[in-house]
Amino acid sequence: MIIQNYWNSVWRNLMKRKGFSFINIFGLAVGMASALLIFTYVAFEFSFDKMHSKSERIYRVQSTFHEGEVLTDDWATSSFGYLRKWLPCRRNPSSAGCHWIH
Repeated sequence: MIIQNYWNSVWRNLMKRKGFSFINIFGLAVGMASALLIFTYVAFEFSFDKMHSKSERIYRVQSTFHEGEVLTDDWATSSFGYLRKWLPCRRNPSSAGCHWIH
């Protein structure tokens, strides 16, 4: 009985102030959709490369190229040849903390 009175009151206020109600409901819908899209994007980014058994040992090498002060190229390196160039273990593979993933 009390819940029905609340719903009646809500319905009457929605019908009395249609423009204000539309703005509020539309804003709520946009906010919820934005939150859902952001959550989906973040969940995708955190799940990247999780299918590998040693996913915590996967790293990304970022390459940036400058001509003077101007950034000309910026991308993630995809070739293992470039990766070996940047790993400190290449000089001394027997040092502590060096692990090669095959």
